[in-house]
Amino acid sequence: MKLKIIVLFIALFFAGCSSTATGTRDEIKKKSRTESYIITAEEIKQCSADNAYDVIRILRPNLLRTLQAAIVIYNGQRMGGLDNLYNISVHSIGKIEYLHPFDATMRYGTGFGGGALLITTSRNK
Repeated sequence: MKLKIIVLFIALFFAGCSSTATGTRDEIKKKSRTESYIITAEEIKQCSADNAYDVIRILRPNLLRTLQAAIVIYNGQRMGGLDNLYNISVHSIGKIEYLHPFDATMRYGTGFGGGALLITTSRNK
């Protein structure tokens, strides 16, 4: 019985290790999960927006539904809710990234039930 369990464990281990995709499982999962939640400086330059809220509204309109309870973090400083996005000039933005609630909690601690919206200026990349 113990031998069968050991053989089964080894078989499952090697089955989990074999993969046709490149990169580790965590890298692939993270890339696919966050790919659509990052707005780059190049995208922002092509967008005709006045503030951070308009950038998201124009480039990722579906993301606004997700962001209703998100906390805005601007250059590492917690700013509060989405209403603060109207005060951030589009010319200073280098990157906008949405973190899911789990990722935001792991990075910043509790209080991020709606996730976090990280905004980095082009000077602080």
